Amino acid sequence: VVCWVCLGEFEGHKLVSVTKEGLELPQSDEEKAAFEKQKKDFEPFCKRAKELLGSRVEKVEVSSRMTHSPCYISTGRYGWSSRMEQIMKNQALRETSFNTP
Repeated sequence: VVCWVCLGEFEGHKLVSVTKEGLELPQSDEEKAAFEKQKKDFEPFCKRAKELLGSRVEKVEVSSRMTHSPCYISTGRYGWSSRMEQIMKNQALRETSFNTP
């Protein structure tokens, strides 16, 4: 997983993580218009969900990614993946355990 982040491009195609925000899927003009209307319709819901969840989430937004699930969790565009977070956490724990007598 880490090597794909460093690679960036393969055979002229930009590699992007589908788990991060900012993924743009191809859409027709009609689909874009319908999605913008949907975003506007759900704006009060997103605002209320953010208020209820508070600091546990960075933001709540409507997405066209999911078709069979009501929601998903994504990392920020420049944030670590969940796997990288786990690696860094384990490494930090290991380093502190070596310093303990």
